[in-house]
Amino acid sequence: MRKIAVPIMRPQLASLVKVNEYLSQTYSNGIFTNNGPLIRKLEENYAKYFEVDPELVVCSSSATIALEGATSLSEASHFHCPAYTFPASALAVLRAGKSLSFHDIDLESFQMKLEEIPNNSDHGLMYVLPFGASAINVNLYSFKSVVIDAAASIGNKSLNIKDLPHSWVVVFSLHATKVLGIGEGGISIFGNKKAADTYRAWINFGFSGTRNSDYSGTNGKLSEISASFGLAALDLVEIEFEEWQRSRDLTNKLEDSLKLNSFSRKLSGHNPYWIVNLKSNEEKIETTEKLTNAEIQYRDWWSKGCHKMAAFRSFTEGMEFPITDMVANQTLGLPFFRGMSEEQAEAIHECLS
Repeated sequence: MRKIAVPIMRPQLASLVKVNEYLSQTYSNGIFTNNGPLIRKLEENYAKYFEVDPELVVCSSSATIALEGATSLSEASHFHCPAYTFPASALAVLRAGKSLSFHDIDLESFQMKLEEIPNNSDHGLMYVLPFGASAINVNLYSFKSVVIDAAASIGNKSLNIKDLPHSWVVVFSLHATKVLGIGEGGISIFGNKKAADTYRAWINFGFSGTRNSDYSGTNGKLSEISASFGLAALDLVEIEFEEWQRSRDLTNKLEDSLKLNSFSRKLSGHNPYWIVNLKSNEEKIETTEKLTNAEIQYRDWWSKGCHKMAAFRSFTEGMEFPITDMVANQTLGLPFFRGMSEEQAEAIHECLS
C-alpha cells in the first residue's frame, strides 16, 4: 500500500475572505497598531466569549510575553513551577527577574502537586493547565498570587474564570497551532481592573497616558493586523469547533480500535493535541520507530521536562521528579489537526496495528 505521509500538525487560520473584512478597516482608518479599534473590539468579543468584564481582558503579542508581564507585575518574589511544562512557563519567571523552583506533577492530571508548596505571602504559582485542560485543583484557591498558563485551553469552555480571585491572571495562547489561533498572540484575563490597566501599560513601554515610562515595561502590543485574524476566528468559532470535533471523533475511533489510552480524550472542549499514554518507554521507542518508517510524524511536545534542560539545570540539580520522568518517557504526541482525513487516520491505524 502507498505510504501516506501524515504531519504532526497543520495550522489553519481564519479564511482570508473573513479576515479581509477587518483588514480593510485598518487600511481605511490608517491605524495598524497602538491599541486601535480592532484590538478593543477583540478584547470586547473575548470578554463575551469568557463572560467576563471587558476591562479585565488584555491582548498582547504572545502568550509568553503575557506570562512574563503577569509574573513581573506580581507581588510575589518567588514562583513555583511544574517540571513538566513547555519552557515558556519557567522562562517567563526568569525573564521577570523572579526566583524559581520546580515541582513534580500528579500522574492523573499532569498538573503541579500543591501539597508540598509553602503558601507564603511572597510566593506565587505558575500553574499550568496541560494540553488544553480545564480542571483546577481546588487547593489552588488557597494561594494568593497565581498565574495560570492555560495556553491551549482557549477552546475549553468548561474552564470557569467568571469570578477570578483578585490577584490571579489566566493566560491563553493565540499561536497558530492552537484553537482559535491567529499566528502569534496572547489573551490575559485579570482578577482586577487595576492589574489589567497596569499590564496594559507594561506592554506599551510602561506608558500610563503619557509618553513617559512610569516603570519598566516592554513592547508587547498586539497589532491591528493580528486582531483582524482574531476577530475573524471568533466570528467562525462554531465552524472551527465542529472541525476540531470531527478530527477528535477520528482519533477516538482509532483509540478504540487500537486499544490506545490518551490524556487528550478525557479533556472537555477542544484542544489541538492527541497525547497517548503508552505502557512503557520501550513501547514508546517501538512506536516511534514504526511511525518513522511509515512517514507519520510524532512529537514529544514538552520534551523530557524542564529539569532536563540546560537553561534550568541550576534550579534542579540533585532533585528528582519521578512522575515527570514517567510521563515524559511514556507519552507521545500523535498527529492531530483540523481537517484530518479518513485516509490519514487509516494510515495511522495500519502503522500501529
